[in-house]
Amino acid sequence: MAHSIRAIYRAGQLQLIDPVSLTEGEEVELVIVPQRDRLRSLLHDLIIETDVIKPYSTAEEMSLMQAVMAALDHTSSLSSTLIEERRSGP
Repeated sequence: MAHSIRAIYRAGQLQLIDPVSLTEGEEVELVIVPQRDRLRSLLHDLIIETDVIKPYSTAEEMSLMQAVMAALDHTSSLSSTLIEERRSGP
């Protein structure tokens, strides 16, 4: 079953942030989605592009993205939340 996981690229390697359940040697396909594109996707319904409304400047857009990233950094991934709930019990 397909699902998303987060990773950090360091020293030429992807380091997984979220746990995965793979068997040793199992082949997977990766789709790389940079953080900026992920944020744009999350904000897609809020962004209105028209000729009438002046688009955000790059500085305003970066400020908004930083605020969203900061908010997302304080939330656990769904898998982390489920694991923690199972460990702590009902």
